[in-house]
Amino acid sequence: LLLITYEGLTGGRGATFTKQIANYLDKSEGIKVIDPDSVPCIWEKFVHDKWYTNNGDESTATSISFQERADDRPLTQDQIRVVSRMLQGLEERFRRDDKQFSTIMNSYMNIL
Repeated sequence: LLLITYEGLTGGRGATFTKQIANYLDKSEGIKVIDPDSVPCIWEKFVHDKWYTNNGDESTATSISFQERADDRPLTQDQIRVVSRMLQGLEERFRRDDKQFSTIMNSYMNIL
């Protein structure tokens, strides 16, 4: 089992997590993965490069991080309550089986 969080994938250690995903996929039959040394470069390009905010018009390209693009989608209080209950249920269900998963769910609940 490979657990990768959104924050881990898009944050400061994202290139490392992306390399873990590539290594995990490389062990699967029928999946070809690029050279592992190239993975961090591709991650940097995707996460930190210019993001076209106006239908691909290069003249309006701005440098917006992957995380910043996610921050402009706020949740309502009802949605936050539903997400909180879901996270709590998942944490309770899997806390004995997977400590890492439990820790991730608790960190998300603390953010809410």
